[in-house]
Amino acid sequence: MRFLLVLTVKRGGVLPLNYQYPISSWIYKCIHRADSEFARFLHERGYGKKPFKFFTFSRLDVPKREIYEDRLIIQSREVYLTLSFLIEQAAEKFVTGVFLHQHAGIGDARSQVDFTVTRVEARPAPVKEEILVKTLSPIVVSAPEEVKGRLRARYLSPQEEGYGDYLLQNLIRKYESYARYTGNSIPADFDSEMTWQLEKGPVNSRLVTVKAGTAQETKVKGYDCRFRLVAPAPLVRIGLLAGFGEKNSLGFGCGEVVG
Repeated sequence: MRFLLVLTVKRGGVLPLNYQYPISSWIYKCIHRADSEFARFLHERGYGKKPFKFFTFSRLDVPKREIYEDRLIIQSREVYLTLSFLIEQAAEKFVTGVFLHQHAGIGDARSQVDFTVTRVEARPAPVKEEILVKTLSPIVVSAPEEVKGRLRARYLSPQEEGYGDYLLQNLIRKYESYARYTGNSIPADFDSEMTWQLEKGPVNSRLVTVKAGTAQETKVKGYDCRFRLVAPAPLVRIGLLAGFGEKNSLGFGCGEVVG
């Protein structure tokens, strides 16, 4: 299910541009208050051998804002956050209750904004076998490369050869993990039915700092773009609800159907 969270904030609030990790932490805290076992499962284990968390969220939609250095100055009374879970429709009321009227202090040591969730709206995620997608948060796709005898992740641009193959294989791995957990069968011919194509338009890189100012600080590069996906409906649903690419639970890979 997909949800639009309407957040009320005092005008003039200032956020760090790297706010994804604090929002991810807040989401876990909200779930923990409602269902601590499920929150622990998401945070520590996930689904399958590779811990896919099966949720994602957009960047904040701030209608009126200014950017000054590494700060986002909010000039709107309301801002919006799209939050997406790979859960059944029966859980809609549960998720609404988890977030409605919750408060959030998001920021870092320099600046913080207090939000209140004043409205939660369930939103459909149209699932069909061919979709045109616009990113609501940057998609992360990486390939391993060896540097000085050690493997590290090299973040790929959608304009690079092989990008689409990595993204599609990530979707398949997510589906296989979720299918094993739910007991569903795994069709053998997914590969032959899938295509990914970058659409004309801007491709913008986003370098995001995760856990900024801590010993665990890392930088992750993702890309905003539009793309066309042709795939079986179950895989399309995985991408739209759980996220495209990697690191979805940190606010990467949220996409919206625009055609």
